[in-house]
Amino acid sequence: MIAGVFCMINKKLTLYLIVFLLWSNSSVTTIAKASESPSSVNHCRLDIVIDMERSVLRGVLEVSTDDEREITIFRNDLEISKITIDGEPTEVDSYSDEETITLNAGKLFRIEYKVLLSDTEDNHVSPEEIILKDGWYPLVEGFSTYEVHAILPPGFIALSEGNQAYTIQQEKNALFFSRFDVPYSDVITFISSKNLSVSCDYLGDTEICTYFFKEDASQSKKYISWAKYYLNLYESLLGKYPYRRFSIVENSLPSAFSMPTFILMTKKYIKEDNIAETPLGHEIAHQWFGNSVFANYEKGNWNEGLTIYFADHLYEQLRGEDANCRKRILIGYENYVHDKNTFPLSKFMERFDYTSRSIGYGKSAMVFHMLRRQYGDETFMNTIRHFIKAHTFKIASWDDLQKTFERVTGDNLTHYFQQWVYDVGVPTLDIANLKIKQKEKNYEVTFSLLQQGTRYHLFIPLTFYLGEEKQIKFVTLSKQEDHFSFVFKEVPKEIVIDENYDIFRKLTVKEIPPSIERLITDEKTIIVAPLSERNIYSDLIDFFSKKGGITKFINQKPDVTQRRYFPKNIQPKPLKDLTTGGPYWREHTKEMGPSLFREGKHYLQMGDARLKETDLASASLLVLGTKNPILRRLKIEPPQIDTDFGVVVKKNPLNEHKVVVIVAGKSQEEIARSQRQIMDYRKYSILKFNQGRLSEKLISPSEKGVRKKVDFMSN
Repeated sequence: MIAGVFCMINKKLTLYLIVFLLWSNSSVTTIAKASESPSSVNHCRLDIVIDMERSVLRGVLEVSTDDEREITIFRNDLEISKITIDGEPTEVDSYSDEETITLNAGKLFRIEYKVLLSDTEDNHVSPEEIILKDGWYPLVEGFSTYEVHAILPPGFIALSEGNQAYTIQQEKNALFFSRFDVPYSDVITFISSKNLSVSCDYLGDTEICTYFFKEDASQSKKYISWAKYYLNLYESLLGKYPYRRFSIVENSLPSAFSMPTFILMTKKYIKEDNIAETPLGHEIAHQWFGNSVFANYEKGNWNEGLTIYFADHLYEQLRGEDANCRKRILIGYENYVHDKNTFPLSKFMERFDYTSRSIGYGKSAMVFHMLRRQYGDETFMNTIRHFIKAHTFKIASWDDLQKTFERVTGDNLTHYFQQWVYDVGVPTLDIANLKIKQKEKNYEVTFSLLQQGTRYHLFIPLTFYLGEEKQIKFVTLSKQEDHFSFVFKEVPKEIVIDENYDIFRKLTVKEIPPSIERLITDEKTIIVAPLSERNIYSDLIDFFSKKGGITKFINQKPDVTQRRYFPKNIQPKPLKDLTTGGPYWREHTKEMGPSLFREGKHYLQMGDARLKETDLASASLLVLGTKNPILRRLKIEPPQIDTDFGVVVKKNPLNEHKVVVIVAGKSQEEIARSQRQIMDYRKYSILKFNQGRLSEKLISPSEKGVRKKVDFMSN
């Protein structure tokens, strides 16, 4: 998965031994009753020949077992030509229409098959490169060890999961062999290219290799150095690297992916000068979380949250920016998750949109952070290390995590995991009934803490600002309202709930900065373009409409819009919007032209009308041009955008829950050069581009924590 989803770093990290001294020196106590190893492990041998001219893979899967038993295989739409069990042929035609095949009891199964290779979401096939992540062999249910033998065209170099992997070049072909000798229940991957250059080095007894395109081979030394850095970091925190080999493989698929013993990285990352800005560290952390301790996906994928916490969040902590990282997690959850699309962590399997990411990555990371804050660094790290040690090369669930934390801490954590993992929702916190009473030379501060909705059990940090200093107190809240009292030598000026974002909670509107993301996730949005400049922004209008599902209102004359509604006899068709995770409605009639509508709310006639105050107050606005007359009505000072293209986001003066996004460009060409980058910087309030390159980005300041001013005179 892509690292830096929530946070990124921009310099080499050298302080981890100091910052995490307790973490790296924590001892691991032995706890009885580790999870059981797989009851039965198959051994799978794959012999494949790839015909590049015909894009055909012919293979033989041989499955051997220690005892005589049935096996189940998933055919993956492969063309199976022959099956034998202990040397005896089995009727193939009876399985021709079945995706899942259960074979009669035996000890040696042999399946001959072929598959036509083509580009899919997971696979890539070209004359120079083969990437097979799915559907290239019959998958055997359960745990298996693997060896792969491949005959390839001459000049090709290959790789698959394994502690052993090598390619031998011959005159007419290349021979590849790999051995993966640990139990594994997921699909293995096969990568091959004739444009690879291989470089290797060692960190102790771990071989580290790069498989880079020949034109990028000069990056190998730098990447191996960084790989050593991250492996050292995670071995100090989590324990010994679980494999004997680690490789970084350049490939043509987008993004980055982590598999046991290697990671795939796209060319964009390999060419990056600042490697700390790439997903390398995040994907290496996955070698522990997900690639050696395997997630039980049916009971919820926990490994993305732990990886975010030990990668993205850790790097930000080393820079002193971890509170901002957690705030960004909460902002993302606020923007993308609502009552209609939420689901519990126990139902998260993998990311498929920003909503699932905010839950399975962000909320999950916060669940681990709250445990760390409650029990401290040493206990938290001791627990994580034991969890890894007890479950390496095994499948583990949220239940296993709960049991491990309970054994180490001695606490019953049923309620904690129930409220955060198995239930949905997020608490809203506030302060009420604040009173100050002078007692001799001291001052007693009494107040109520409130939480709306479910009664969460919360460990809450409170910051009291006292003159030039501040004091932090911790309280436990398990009711919808509870009362607290503290005594200070002077009157606090301000009380702040959760100033550093240590609790997974709902943010107040003052904590949320205006951003592009607020526009594209709003249920109701309006695009406002002056007639004189409408053509300049036509591509941008279409772009935002497709990306964010925005309702279109286009000016026909100053401050007048043409509203596009559905006639009563036309019914909208629901489609799934993967950008936001929610539905949008698209109108398909040629007469009205394509328009995107949020939730199909309007069924009126077409016609010109001036935007009403209620329109402006109930929507987020995309305002095109700094001279747009709508800015005067909103009493917004036109921003200075002195670059080729710029975006400035402000809160809507009529409704601070909404935003006004002001964009301006010098020409349609300059807008086109920059607009596709907007979604990569959706969390920002200000973006400026020159000649298609980002020259400035900024997040507007917002409040930190739930803040309450103290007025002693009014008490």
